[in-house]
Amino acid sequence: MSLPFADRPEESRVYQDLKELDLSQLTQTQFEALESSMKAQGTDGLEDEYRRLVLLKLASDQLFTSGPLNEASNVNITDTTGSGSPKGTVFQPSAGQVWQFMGASTSTLNAARCDIFLTDGTIEVKIGTESLSSAPFDPDGTPPIYVTNDLYLGYQMVSATGNCTVRASFIRIR
Repeated sequence: MSLPFADRPEESRVYQDLKELDLSQLTQTQFEALESSMKAQGTDGLEDEYRRLVLLKLASDQLFTSGPLNEASNVNITDTTGSGSPKGTVFQPSAGQVWQFMGASTSTLNAARCDIFLTDGTIEVKIGTESLSSAPFDPDGTPPIYVTNDLYLGYQMVSATGNCTVRASFIRIR
């Protein structure tokens, strides 16, 4: 049954883009890509398409996600600046994604210490410090710690004298 007062399904972008796919095999990433392309067009005339998208998400059990999406990421960041107190990004997800920070460790540490912090690009909140090679960070904050495109994980090597490597693990939540 079509949505009341909506364009016919044959004219629907949602149905056209997804018509070849099995509803049970649609992933959150596919829904996000379709939704992003719809948002790029603005909201004019897309109300019916958004309703269709919500109904399809509901039917495929993708409307409400709880827990990990069976996606994890281990990052290995090496700073090759070699001197001073360089800063960088450990992990910054794509827009719309939320990842849970699971832990971090140093690998190679040719510095007095390495700090990891959450940042929005302006303000930094330190969540851990380590001064030994091959040692885990003990976050100062209370877990869980979530990382987004707007609030991501950074590092600073303090008094570096060579290459330094930080490793971190994340699980995708949304």
